Amino acid sequence: IVNIGVTSASITVTELNATGCISPAAAPYPVTVHARPSMTSPTTVEICSGEQVNDGTAGANLILTSSIGGSTFAWVVNSKTGSVGGAAVGNSGPGQINQTLTNTSGAPGSVTYEIIPTSPAPGLCVGPTQVVTITVDPEPVGANIIRTVECSNVPFSVSPDNITNGLGGTSTYTWVRNALPAGLTQVTA
Repeated sequence: IVNIGVTSASITVTELNATGCISPAAAPYPVTVHARPSMTSPTTVEICSGEQVNDGTAGANLILTSSIGGSTFAWVVNSKTGSVGGAAVGNSGPGQINQTLTNTSGAPGSVTYEIIPTSPAPGLCVGPTQVVTITVDPEPVGANIIRTVECSNVPFSVSPDNITNGLGGTSTYTWVRNALPAGLTQVTA
């Protein structure tokens, strides 16, 4: 029996033998057929290093969804490429994927998940597996810039040349200066 929705019906069974004779119909037998959920969430997602796959908010990077509301999900990490942290092949769990993925390698990496949906009771039908690949873009990694001597009232500059994983020319920067010690003031142009 194939069904793409939830329905109740009765079936009757008849037999057709090799000589072409048909048996009388058996008494009707009631049957309820429940649909199998199919995944409707995206199969590819791109995130930045340090982000959670699903943080529980409506704006999460990936929200697992299926064709049947109330379905539950089981997932497993199938493979990884690159230097992605926060996930290992074989990691698994129920529900949304809440892993925080990191990548400080200088090149994108990825984690591939297999997700299996199950429809809610009373059917509890298992749907086909969906493969989802999360690409994890790297974060720039730099070293602290320590300047031991600067002269008063003499301008100086600091450059992003200390980025150590090759992303220096492709990143934008926000500079943060620690609080000035007593007796020093900042001159602005």
